[in-house]
Amino acid sequence: MVPPELEFKKYLGKGSYGSVSLFKYSKPHTTLYTAVKTCNYKNAESLQKEFEILSQFKGCSRIVQCYENRVIENLDVEGNIEYMMLMEYAAGGSLRTFMNRSEDKKLPDPLIRDFTRMILEGLATIHGEGYVHCDLKPGNILVFPKCIYKKGAWRSSYELKISDFGLTKRDGDNKWWHPHRPFVGTAIYMSPGSVSHGETGRGLDLWSLGCVVLEMYTGKKPWWHNNYDLEDLKKWYAPLIPSDLPCDAKHFIMACFTLNTDERKDALTLLEHSFLRGEVNKITKPHVKNENPKEISLTLRKVLKRPSKLSEESIVLFAMVALDLEFERYLGKGSFGWVSLFKYKRRRDGETLYAAVKTSDDKYAKSLYKEFQILSEFKGCSRIVQCYGNGVKERFNNKGYVEYKIAMEYAAGGSLSNFMDRFTDRKLPDSMIREFTRMLLEGLATIHRHGYIHCDLKPENILVFPRSVYKNGTWSSSYKLKISDFGLSKRDGDTKWWHPRQPFAGTPIYMSPESISHGEIGKGLDLWSLGCVVLEMYTGKKPWWHTNYELEDLMKCYEPLFPRDLSCDARLFLMTCFASEPDERKDALTLLKQSFLRGDVNKFTKLQMNVKIDNPKDDFTMGLEKCRQMLSEIRSMG
Repeated sequence: MVPPELEFKKYLGKGSYGSVSLFKYSKPHTTLYTAVKTCNYKNAESLQKEFEILSQFKGCSRIVQCYENRVIENLDVEGNIEYMMLMEYAAGGSLRTFMNRSEDKKLPDPLIRDFTRMILEGLATIHGEGYVHCDLKPGNILVFPKCIYKKGAWRSSYELKISDFGLTKRDGDNKWWHPHRPFVGTAIYMSPGSVSHGETGRGLDLWSLGCVVLEMYTGKKPWWHNNYDLEDLKKWYAPLIPSDLPCDAKHFIMACFTLNTDERKDALTLLEHSFLRGEVNKITKPHVKNENPKEISLTLRKVLKRPSKLSEESIVLFAMVALDLEFERYLGKGSFGWVSLFKYKRRRDGETLYAAVKTSDDKYAKSLYKEFQILSEFKGCSRIVQCYGNGVKERFNNKGYVEYKIAMEYAAGGSLSNFMDRFTDRKLPDSMIREFTRMLLEGLATIHRHGYIHCDLKPENILVFPRSVYKNGTWSSSYKLKISDFGLSKRDGDTKWWHPRQPFAGTPIYMSPESISHGEIGKGLDLWSLGCVVLEMYTGKKPWWHTNYELEDLMKCYEPLFPRDLSCDARLFLMTCFASEPDERKDALTLLKQSFLRGDVNKFTKLQMNVKIDNPKDDFTMGLEKCRQMLSEIRSMG
């Protein structure tokens, strides 16, 4: 429970690794309000580190102060240990919320200069103690309202203090984050060297300060003018500075955006800048050539030229200057992200085209990179969904966090599951099922030939592409299927797909017994899944629909039941897919030769008639043993 001296008042927000709430703090001789940052045991070490850093800034007027001399351990309502750090409460909220109270989010010029001075004083203190904040942004700067008596009247004023030291590092640490790990920090406020290589140093904080000052003037986040891409920062570009800013403000921001880290001076030197001394007219001419009447792209030494347009695929999808890319609607969720529809106009003829864009956050970035790498090996394969561009694109969302995106061809027919929903009882015509099965097998044959196992074949991961074909003198509708969503795909031969002690991977009702029991993968897994998909196209129902199935049923090598009206060659095909031994399921190329896909529907009618059904009123066909007898008899025919 919360310590008795603390009384919860309201939730304030979320920090780097914990939540922040407002508490009333009753002490023996006083009562005050405190902001309490709380985290669970997973982030306890980070909270303790932040407390130790803040403890070194006791009494510093530009750094948020913490109370008590330790992190408090507490039990939450569920009996789990949580850790609490008590800090002074900023009644004005963060600088971000303070700016939001203005109509256009812009602050007055005198206030910006005063706020910049306060932030620099805080940075000078931090750097003087050998630290780099690493995440300076309006959300991490707190506003403390105060009243001052001036010229015979009380006036409102504000003090700023820097907070949230969760990402703070020692100056000189070689690496802040590594490219192979999830991204750290808020990229749109970071310097190019930090974004590209994870470099830390005082110059990072000064670049961030330039971004904050620019935002106070414009009311917009850095890079607001463009569909910015992480590549913009990696290529050592700087945010654009409006031409109507005061000259000394431009010069100050330019000093913060110097490409050479060492040329960004230091906080103490910048405190001497004319921008903070109020000498607005000291710099009479802009230190920039080729001034644009609308905006200036700046570095201290030269004007930046925006990147030229890239190849058509890139520009259409994620190039920095692809302003014609227009969001249409949300499509759905995949294994490791969400998918949205975008439209654009092709440059050569103005035709409107569409692309499906899969997006993921830091947590699943590695999986998205892996999926793109796999899809890249299937360029030009007609049964595999195609991706555009030459890599995963890293971009910022409207909150400044990095998102990872790949663009793929758009399937106007949706998934096979959506397609089936349009039919009565979700059942597809027999001829269509045979054609669809052939397409899926062609896709699996391609995947397996490249040494991969899809591992999650199901109707939701199969896309339908409508098309028109000219046949017998008329145009008729037709459909192409393509396999998508390779987020769980593995190399054939990987010994384990998932482990019992880890979260379950895959969709169990489409998985083979050996995969569910032991996490084994192989071509047989995809063929079992194919059998489930074919059965679903016939019945309109998911495998195991007839019972409250449990994983134990699948682990015991049971197979889904077939409807009694299934044709014999379809039944034979499914029996092969559902063979208990993976090797008996053959391979995709062998299954492509089955009569089920050649249209020889009547080849086995005699055998079908020789099979007795134990219970004519039963909705399901033959028992497993009779099916196997039939399979053996057919095999003996050569």
